Amino acid sequence: MGKNAVHHVIIHAEKADLDLIADQVSKFHVEVIERRLNQSDLTAFQKMKVIEEIIKVLEKGEPNKFVL
Repeated sequence: MGKNAVHHVIIHAEKADLDLIADQVSKFHVEVIERRLNQSDLTAFQKMKVIEEIIKVLEKGEPNKFVL
Protein backbone atom coordinates (compact mmCIF):
# COMPACT_ATOMS: atom_id res chain seq x y z
CA MET A 1 0.00 0.00 0.00
CA GLY A 2 1.14 3.49 -0.79
CA LYS A 3 2.05 6.21 1.63
CA ASN A 4 -1.24 8.11 1.26
CA ALA A 5 -3.50 5.08 1.00
CA VAL A 6 -6.26 4.26 3.46
CA HIS A 7 -5.33 1.19 5.49
CA HIS A 8 -8.34 0.76 7.79
CA VAL A 9 -11.74 2.39 8.20
CA ILE A 10 -13.37 2.17 11.62
CA ILE A 11 -16.79 3.63 12.33
CA HIS A 12 -17.65 4.46 15.93
CA ALA A 13 -21.23 5.46 16.53
CA GLU A 14 -23.81 4.45 19.09
CA LYS A 15 -26.88 5.45 17.11
CA ALA A 16 -25.57 5.13 13.59
CA ASP A 17 -27.98 4.63 10.71
CA LEU A 18 -26.42 1.40 9.45
CA ASP A 19 -28.35 1.55 6.17
CA LEU A 20 -26.89 4.99 5.45
CA ILE A 21 -23.39 3.83 6.38
CA ALA A 22 -23.72 0.72 4.21
CA ASP A 23 -24.90 2.86 1.29
CA GLN A 24 -21.95 5.24 1.69
CA VAL A 25 -19.48 2.35 1.92
CA SER A 26 -21.01 0.78 -1.20
CA LYS A 27 -20.66 4.05 -3.12
CA PHE A 28 -17.04 4.26 -1.98
CA HIS A 29 -16.32 0.75 -3.27
CA VAL A 30 -17.99 1.51 -6.59
CA GLU A 31 -15.77 4.59 -6.95
CA VAL A 32 -12.66 2.57 -6.10
CA ILE A 33 -13.53 -0.18 -8.59
CA GLU A 34 -14.38 2.37 -11.28
CA ARG A 35 -11.10 4.23 -10.74
CA ARG A 36 -9.06 1.02 -10.80
CA LEU A 37 -10.72 -0.14 -14.01
CA ASN A 38 -10.21 3.25 -15.66
CA GLN A 39 -6.52 3.18 -14.72
CA SER A 40 -6.06 -0.33 -16.07
CA ASP A 41 -4.99 -1.24 -19.58
CA LEU A 42 -7.89 -3.67 -19.94
CA THR A 43 -10.17 -3.65 -22.96
CA ALA A 44 -13.85 -2.81 -22.52
CA PHE A 45 -14.67 -6.51 -22.84
CA GLN A 46 -12.15 -7.42 -20.11
CA LYS A 47 -13.53 -4.71 -17.84
CA MET A 48 -17.03 -6.12 -18.30
CA LYS A 49 -15.74 -9.59 -17.41
CA VAL A 50 -14.14 -8.20 -14.21
CA ILE A 51 -17.44 -6.58 -13.24
CA GLU A 52 -19.33 -9.81 -13.99
CA GLU A 53 -16.94 -11.76 -11.74
CA ILE A 54 -17.37 -9.22 -8.93
CA ILE A 55 -21.15 -9.57 -9.20
CA LYS A 56 -20.92 -13.38 -9.15
CA VAL A 57 -18.79 -13.31 -5.99
CA LEU A 58 -21.12 -10.84 -4.26
CA GLU A 59 -24.18 -12.92 -5.18
CA LYS A 60 -22.54 -15.97 -3.58
CA GLY A 61 -21.97 -13.96 -0.40
CA GLU A 62 -18.19 -14.42 -0.50
CA PRO A 63 -16.88 -10.84 -0.97
CA ASN A 64 -13.41 -11.68 0.32
CA LYS A 65 -12.75 -14.06 -2.59
CA PHE A 66 -11.22 -11.41 -4.85
CA VAL A 67 -8.70 -8.59 -4.62
CA LEU A 68 -8.63 -5.66 -7.01
